[in-house]
Amino acid sequence: MEEPRGHTQAMRAQFALRQRILSGALKGGQRLVEMTLAEEIRISRTPIREAMSRLVEEGLLERARSGFRVRKFTMPMVRDAIELRGLLEGAAARHAAERGLDPEEMAQLTDLIARMDTVLDGGLHDGAEDQEVRIETFAALNSEFHGLLADLSRSDIFRGEIARTTVIPFASPSAFVPNHLTRERFFISLMHAQTQHHAIVEAIGARQGGRAETLVREHAQDPRRNIEFLLAHRDEMQVSFPGAALVQD
Repeated sequence: MEEPRGHTQAMRAQFALRQRILSGALKGGQRLVEMTLAEEIRISRTPIREAMSRLVEEGLLERARSGFRVRKFTMPMVRDAIELRGLLEGAAARHAAERGLDPEEMAQLTDLIARMDTVLDGGLHDGAEDQEVRIETFAALNSEFHGLLADLSRSDIFRGEIARTTVIPFASPSAFVPNHLTRERFFISLMHAQTQHHAIVEAIGARQGGRAETLVREHAQDPRRNIEFLLAHRDEMQVSFPGAALVQD
């Protein structure tokens, strides 16, 4: 069954606007003009308006008098968003550990961790292009790992709330893709994160709920440290990450 045309157009408009926001084409604090955006995206104003309402729910836009504007974030807000994700994911990991995983669920976790190990193996000695491919592959698997943590809680509430926090780009488990100047430093941080992944899986498998929660909450702080480093050096290093234009110093 095909989706109604209006719904499909709203989704297309939502994707297009999200890309413009995350790339910095639309700046934090900028007011949005429906007619202008409709002309740029070549879509009618009604789906544009619906898309902007959805992006308010995602946290990328906010309502302003007679319209919408791109939301601005401060570093304290970034820290709070990451902290909230850590709290939620930590609680999800504790639930999974305390109820215990069945063999199939444990196999999913261990298989995913093994695939991540393979991606990182020898990556520091690769050329820049191969290393970048490894980083992008690991980022995708990392997102899968964090999604699986939420699923293993078997809680629709945890799944839904974690999904809401990770929509904000810099609060997601894979918060940025580094450029050539930060690639080696970032790759080392990925190996540290993978060590944490192993410890989290071990705690969940041993049904150590408190330990699993603590490990996940600490693990969630890595994106914060990476983002703080990038923001502190973004002028001289010309680095960027999705949503960087939204963050004010």
